Amino acid sequence: MDITEGLEDYQDQRYAGDMISNVRVRTKIAKRESERVNRDEWIIVKGTHEGIVSKEVFWKVNNDIMPPTEKETILLGDFRRKGFYYCADCGRLLRRSHTTINPYYECSRSRYTEDKCSEIKVYEKDMMSTMVELIQNHIKLLCDSQKLINDLKQKIYKENKAEMTVSDADNAINKLMQTKMNLYERYRLKSISKEEYVLRKKQFTMQIEELEERKLKICNEIGDRQERKLLEQKLSDLIEKFKTVSIVLG
Repeated sequence: MDITEGLEDYQDQRYAGDMISNVRVRTKIAKRESERVNRDEWIIVKGTHEGIVSKEVFWKVNNDIMPPTEKETILLGDFRRKGFYYCADCGRLLRRSHTTINPYYECSRSRYTEDKCSEIKVYEKDMMSTMVELIQNHIKLLCDSQKLINDLKQKIYKENKAEMTVSDADNAINKLMQTKMNLYERYRLKSISKEEYVLRKKQFTMQIEELEERKLKICNEIGDRQERKLLEQKLSDLIEKFKTVSIVLG
């Protein structure tokens, strides 16, 4: 027995006291050819016989004999690798099945553990249809970029156009000044406390200052310049977003 056969024996869960069936199925009638079934389709009955080793030892050994190249690819959380064909849970490279009927990709760690990695199973036809749709949308966006720019410019203009004229700003400021004077009269007649007077006076003062700033922006057409800068930034962000297309499977 060579070392490869020895490792396959150590990976057999039956050594831990569990009965497993439906691991492989025949692909052709009256032929010996077979293919490995995905782990979530195995029939596993736990504790059917006394194991040669305990489950703790079995899983520890399986974890230790995982391929070194796979161990090096582990990247968790925000640092896991992004792109095509990588597990969304542990970041390992997805392994393609050998079946020709309906090929799929699964996490290479699924044969060693029963955690979330064993649930990762993506059929190739679904993956390809998703990729084709993304590419089509990307091409459509690039071909219709001028329309996108025009629509976006109109949207930004509507969102950022001045909501009042200089006259509107003057009227609002005058009303706040009059309200501020009335507030002082109420304080002088002791209708309100000093604390309330100070607090509300400060609020009115801030509103008046804000209206003065908006009036100045309207007069100097600062709003138009800001609109152009905002448009340029949004377009720049949009271009950066579609420079690359990445998929995280899972």
